[in-house]
Amino acid sequence: MPDACDFMVDLQLDAADLFMANRVAASLAIAAGSADCITCGDPIAASRLEAAPEACRCVPCQTLFELHGSRASWKPAKY
Repeated sequence: MPDACDFMVDLQLDAADLFMANRVAASLAIAAGSADCITCGDPIAASRLEAAPEACRCVPCQTLFELHGSRASWKPAKY
């Protein structure tokens, strides 16, 4: 019967899998020359992808995500 430790190991493995999938996707996007933000759809700056290859959001969207969490009630304003 699984216990709390098994559950935590599964969570860590899932997080590692997600991290690696994001790294691979970002590497492919860098090679292709562009990547789009998963929140607003705008391109993620190449300098951001070089600094943080696992980035899946542009800087404004990541800032809002960190401030508000994963709540779906916010979207970045288009300027």
